[in-house]
Amino acid sequence: FVFKQKTAYEMQRGLVGSEMCIRDRALAVSLEEAQKFNITVWIGLNDNSDWWELSASDEEWLINEFEIGKQIIEDVWRKYGAKYGSAIAGFYPVFEVDNLAFSKKEHQQRMARVYKDIVDFTHKLTSKPVMIAPYFDEFFLGPIMNAKEFAQMWADIVTVAAIDIIALQDGIG
Repeated sequence: FVFKQKTAYEMQRGLVGSEMCIRDRALAVSLEEAQKFNITVWIGLNDNSDWWELSASDEEWLINEFEIGKQIIEDVWRKYGAKYGSAIAGFYPVFEVDNLAFSKKEHQQRMARVYKDIVDFTHKLTSKPVMIAPYFDEFFLGPIMNAKEFAQMWADIVTVAAIDIIALQDGIG
């Protein structure tokens, strides 16, 4: 299963002491139970509400957010990989790429680069897959990109970044 809006493991600069311990325990218990019942858990990475305003238009912000994601992957794998690696299905960068905000080729290329970086990092460290969940919205504000253009954007991205799973959403949210 995937934690969509709130990730199961959050790494926030302001969390210290008991707050971080609670989140660590929640993930440890989830992985322990998953292993016990022979199910796997997708680990959702960092979320930032600034995504909806900045997305790929701010390259520095985008790279920083994906670096935080890599830190989470490394931290989770270091803490839980040896014991619960079989319960970890893979990792899920939660930032959703759509057909509304990504019509500029420059933004698409930025996404391809950060996806490549996080996928390569994840594969090398954990050998686990990376899943993303873009969505196509044909009703809200038009489409900026039609379905054919959206498909071409993803063909271009996966040519650069070896994303393992693309779980296309229905655009409803």
